[in-house]
Amino acid sequence: MSLQLPSSRTALRLALTVTFCALLLSFSTRGKMMLHTMGPLHPWYHLALFGFLGFLAMRSSQKASVRIALLIAAALLGLSIESIEALRYANHLEWYDVRTDTLGVAIGALLGWLVSFRSTN
Repeated sequence: MSLQLPSSRTALRLALTVTFCALLLSFSTRGKMMLHTMGPLHPWYHLALFGFLGFLAMRSSQKASVRIALLIAAALLGLSIESIEALRYANHLEWYDVRTDTLGVAIGALLGWLVSFRSTN
């Protein structure tokens, strides 16, 4: 049984959709309330979402420059969302979440690279 990986076009479309939804929900008060988690699982949600984005970024193109640009964009998305929430809701910027998001992108990128490497060999 082999793992079916998304094509580069599908991965890019899925990454853009997830990004768009995350931004929309962070602008909406109701969306923020729906997404806001607390407790010990909170960092794991950040790690999983941004890990997924990192994985999709690695699957979205064969060109290293495009992959790097998408990975940087995914990491900046985490900072952007936290900044939007800090400004909109007058909260402190949650640097812990930004670090977790960036770590998720890095882990997802590594997994995406490993899967791509194994599928070509």
